Amino acid sequence: MGAKRQQSRATDRAAGKLCRAQGRHRRRQGLAVEGSDTAIHAAGPGRAGLRRGVPVQAVHAAQRADRLEQEQQEPAPVVCRRATGSGRHAWRAAILDAGANPGSAIAALRSAAGRSGRGDPGGGGRHGDRVLPASGLRGRHQQGSAEVVQVIVKPAWVRPLAWIAAALALGVIVFGAFVRLSNAGLSCPDWPTCYGQITWPTHHAAITAADAAFPQRPVAVHLAWREQVHRFIAGTLGVLVLLLALGAVWRQRMPRVAVIVAALAAAAGVWLYMGGEHAYSSALAGIAIALPLLAAWRLRRAAPWKVLTVVLGLIIFQAMLGMWTVTLLLKPAIVTSHLLGGLATFALLAYAALRLSGAGTRDIPARRLLPWVALGLLLLAMQIALGGWTSTNYAALACGTSFPECAGRWWPALNFHQGFVLWRDIGVNYEGGVLDAAARAAIQMAHRIGAVVVFVYGLWLAWRAARAGLKPQGIVLALLLCAQVLLGIGNVVLGLPLAVATAHNAGAALLLFTLIWLLAATQRPSTQREF
Repeated sequence: MGAKRQQSRATDRAAGKLCRAQGRHRRRQGLAVEGSDTAIHAAGPGRAGLRRGVPVQAVHAAQRADRLEQEQQEPAPVVCRRATGSGRHAWRAAILDAGANPGSAIAALRSAAGRSGRGDPGGGGRHGDRVLPASGLRGRHQQGSAEVVQVIVKPAWVRPLAWIAAALALGVIVFGAFVRLSNAGLSCPDWPTCYGQITWPTHHAAITAADAAFPQRPVAVHLAWREQVHRFIAGTLGVLVLLLALGAVWRQRMPRVAVIVAALAAAAGVWLYMGGEHAYSSALAGIAIALPLLAAWRLRRAAPWKVLTVVLGLIIFQAMLGMWTVTLLLKPAIVTSHLLGGLATFALLAYAALRLSGAGTRDIPARRLLPWVALGLLLLAMQIALGGWTSTNYAALACGTSFPECAGRWWPALNFHQGFVLWRDIGVNYEGGVLDAAARAAIQMAHRIGAVVVFVYGLWLAWRAARAGLKPQGIVLALLLCAQVLLGIGNVVLGLPLAVATAHNAGAALLLFTLIWLLAATQRPSTQREF
């Protein structure tokens, strides 16, 4: 047994060396390598049938065969598959005769992966993918070649549901901006109900009872419906995200149990909060946030599935931020975090939907754009945070209606120290703002400077994207940047009209989506067939 094990390890090392050498050669030639599945020529004439491993002699013969141009017979291919073993990467290979059926290669790869997998009945791959039999293979097999396709089995409804959830997340962001800018953020003084009701008080008797129960916040029906409808839309999004997370983890027991327990803990936490058990509610909320992250870490599937699982924990945290927005009386740090969390939810859902739809490229110039897109995302996130800080501190009109000057001066008196104190006293009602004019002007000027930086960098990135073959993304990015700058100027000059301010928030979300689209388009496409 010891000799056979040593021979098997030597075979694996030799096959891995050959696979990696061929991959390096193809990369030097500027060719795309098919992820972890690479078909390379190995044995010379006389190789027939299917074998589990590649002997060292076969590797040497393959190297000689590549150098012999006079070879009359097409060599048989070696199909290499990278699998994750216990703490190391192991290469498994199989020799397929030129006239053999690809189902035989599938069986050999399944057998080889079973030696190094970690208990996954589908083959022990890095993402827990199943290697299906020949009847499930969606590929072509031609004379002298073999194509082995890794297949991810997923529910057919996940991809369209991911797009629906992303669109609904965009709606939550835009409607939330409408609620905040119309000063309706505290129109329901309790959470998750509104004056103790599931909807909001409408009849005279209900309004009278609500005024008696909350004398510090009289009922304003024209504002209360906005806040509660926003909560309903956000709750619907939470249900969709839960379904997506279940679809992502349903094939694996531990992540599936973690997601189900997280959903139950979140529901129990809301029920306990309504009953006044705030300590137990907070503990359950923490568990509900941590479990989806643990499930994503243990999930053996591709990145989009992990993202869908992480979003569940994020949206539970968003619900807590929504609660704190009310209980902490529109504290700027909480409201800004709530805005950023909503945009992060939208971005992650959009990214998962794009990747599940096959976004990606093998074009080398386009893929070289990836780090610049990531930098653009970072700059845009910082600018959105500045915009949220400007809105939550009521500093949008701190410079008056003059532009590009601020209060008639190019550089007025500014107080950056007070303007960017992130955490202030608890119990203060921040509705309408508490900062002085110099602090608010400092926030407004910082937002304007950030807008110039993002605008210039975004136009350069759009130009680079168009040159790299991503012309649609580049054109959309340039147009949205120009529209966003015009909307920002309109906010100042027109005195912050509600429609323009809401459109400015929507423009920021669309800019974020465009950069996510560009990010997905510059990444390497998945080698798995997803259906």
